[in-house]
Amino acid sequence: MTRQVSETGDTDLRECPILARNVKLIGELPGNGFKSRQWLIERDSQFIQASELLYKLAEQLTGERTLDEIALP
Repeated sequence: MTRQVSETGDTDLRECPILARNVKLIGELPGNGFKSRQWLIERDSQFIQASELLYKLAEQLTGERTLDEIALP
């Protein structure tokens, strides 16, 4: 993915972001003892514990939707 930068230095928000090849969305962490649900994301064989909001956002990074489309329901 290449980043388009305008003359003012702003990034072009029309690009369609996608997760890096080394990132996998694993899913909900069952029976974790936390008040809120926790989700797992794997990157380079290391696990990242994420909130549901962050995980759901990462699910949208498929390369099919622009940042504006992801931000607006």
